[in-house]
Amino acid sequence: MITIVQSLGLWTWAELYSLQPPTTEPVSWGVWVAVYTFFSGIAAGSYTVAALGYVFDYRRFRPLVPFALLVAAVALITAMSIVGADFGRPERTFHILLRPNVRSMLAWVIGMYGVFGTALVSMLIAVLRPAWARRAAQTGGRIPKLLSFGYAIGSDAPYGGSLLLKVLGIAGLTCALGLAGGVDAFFSVIRGRAFWHAGLFPITFMSSALLSGLSCVLGGASLLGRGGMAWKSTLITLGRLVGYVVMVDLIILPAETLIIVNGAIPWHLNALKAISAGPCPWVFWVLQVGVGMFSPLLLIFLPRRASLAAVSVASLCALVGAFALRVNCVIPELAAGELSVGGGHAALLPTLSEWSLAIFGIALAGTLTFIGSKLLPVFSGDTPLDFEHAARGNTPNWNGLRPHQH
Repeated sequence: MITIVQSLGLWTWAELYSLQPPTTEPVSWGVWVAVYTFFSGIAAGSYTVAALGYVFDYRRFRPLVPFALLVAAVALITAMSIVGADFGRPERTFHILLRPNVRSMLAWVIGMYGVFGTALVSMLIAVLRPAWARRAAQTGGRIPKLLSFGYAIGSDAPYGGSLLLKVLGIAGLTCALGLAGGVDAFFSVIRGRAFWHAGLFPITFMSSALLSGLSCVLGGASLLGRGGMAWKSTLITLGRLVGYVVMVDLIILPAETLIIVNGAIPWHLNALKAISAGPCPWVFWVLQVGVGMFSPLLLIFLPRRASLAAVSVASLCALVGAFALRVNCVIPELAAGELSVGGGHAALLPTLSEWSLAIFGIALAGTLTFIGSKLLPVFSGDTPLDFEHAARGNTPNWNGLRPHQH
């Protein structure tokens, strides 16, 4: 089934790549742009787990850092693939780097993507070096030894503060925050789109990016990883952090709504009506508010005793709400003008090609994450004991051997 979906989406991607997207339609951007912003937010938000582990020295999250960086890398690849289809000719983007215009927000965003991608790959290589060295010592394989880049077992603690990892973490976190706000800035500089100039719009994008990234790491780790009590406790702690970010979103939403209502700008009000009472009000009321906000809060904070299953479901609900938020940020603003002059509500309804490309992006991200988790030692055989050591603030010292070989 996934192969069929990917084939259909790949056909749409190739069609949009070979032909310039239509610019005469009422809504020139479709669901694929919402998918692009969604995955760019996941990339930025997932990187914060690495920042929590190494920049802010919260060691409990350090065993999750390799998987979080993998999720960020996959999300970045997916976002670039989707937005490349919207560009029509993505191979020409290098002209922006060769002849940059400092007044162009697109040039700044592309530059931040380059720096962020470099910091992301560098940190992923640095974090995985101890795991590759341990695998090389256990199996004697040449490839793990090569990928360890000369790392010597016992010379540096895998989870003891490394200056290189802190520097990469700070650089990547700075670019991640810049991307979370830079995507919004790219929207805000588009003339004639007043709804994207709302005062809290940048904060909404940054909060949504943090929420989607943390939720994706939590959901993926609970699905693909295995561990003991310390592993479950760490994921539950991450789930509570997801709940706190949902609370922030729940505060931002009415504040932003009151700003729009009190401003009484017709274009703002038309977009707000298209979101809450248009042809698809269930996207806002059911998916964004019900599933994306209230469901995670009830699943995380209502039970007397938190469980990994509850916080995992809550993370998936939060992801659905984050995606609904991105859809509501992109499409209704583009259709607000049509609705105000009596245009058809069909402007808000995505086409089949839009849905196929969006589902293709989601299927691509899931496939790459699964393959990456199997090929890379993001969850090695020593991961459960790594969580135990990290939970106690200890530094593991394997000397190239598995625990039962001591």
